[in-house]
Amino acid sequence: FGDDIVRLLAGSDLPAESVDNAHLYILINSVFSFLLTTIVVLKNVLQALERGILPLISGFVEIVGRMGTAVLVMSLTAALTVDYATGYSILCFSNPSAWVVGLIVVIPGFIGSVLKLRRLSKTEDAGLSLDLK
Repeated sequence: FGDDIVRLLAGSDLPAESVDNAHLYILINSVFSFLLTTIVVLKNVLQALERGILPLISGFVEIVGRMGTAVLVMSLTAALTVDYATGYSILCFSNPSAWVVGLIVVIPGFIGSVLKLRRLSKTEDAGLSLDLK
């Protein structure tokens, strides 16, 4: 239903090539939306645990990744290595690839925070049991 959704949102007089391009963009980004969901949850957990620097770095890395993809596509199309359709397809993957790189930044911090909380929890549980005896 992608073509129908694009025409509904953008108008029925849109050229077929534009509809196809928008459909491709929606398809690629929606297939990889689980990555976006994951990174949003992990970033919010880290911010709640007062480890806000990692989400900040992750966001910066995502922006740099998107810019790098754009520069890569511009360079490839300027050098006539790829045509515009292929360049556009590569650009459609810029968000999912940025989400992957962002996850690479936040996952170790998230795992480290969870392990620290577990150690803290075990320490507090041991302290409570000692106090009760």
